[in-house]
Amino acid sequence: MTIKIINRTLCLIVIGFTFALLVPRLKAADTKDTPEDVMRAGNQASAEITRLIGELKQRLGAANADAKTDLNNQITTLTRLQALMSRLGQNRTFATQVLDLSLKADKAGLAALWQREAAGCKFQIREIKDWSVYALVEADGYLYEVCACSNSCCGGGSGFRITPLGRAKK
Repeated sequence: MTIKIINRTLCLIVIGFTFALLVPRLKAADTKDTPEDVMRAGNQASAEITRLIGELKQRLGAANADAKTDLNNQITTLTRLQALMSRLGQNRTFATQVLDLSLKADKAGLAALWQREAAGCKFQIREIKDWSVYALVEADGYLYEVCACSNSCCGGGSGFRITPLGRAKK
């Protein structure tokens, strides 16, 4: 009986020790991201935003007055985000800044940087990992959930997703 308890204890110690050795390596995986990964995410997001704006403009023609207001707000927000994502995809220095803040997990710093670039939008960064960013964006009284990443981790085939959440609470 005591041999089984000793074996279990030793097994748990070995598992705990192995986990302790692996955790620092798992955290370091994020440092393999490059400015090019961030730029790829920006380019993918910009292309997806262009597609979404086109779809919204098509829906605008057949919409009633209330729907037109919502669609126009979405188009305005997407246009602001596109400027940000275009710069991210084309400017290596800016992509490096974003990556540096991401590697530090500086959510407030990244939100402040993005707010300077996307005038009229407020960002609340929810998660940063393996160069992907999940954020809440408030623009013109509306909330949106945004995902941008260097692969297709946002769902679907692109590295960008935006989901309207409705009017922001005051």
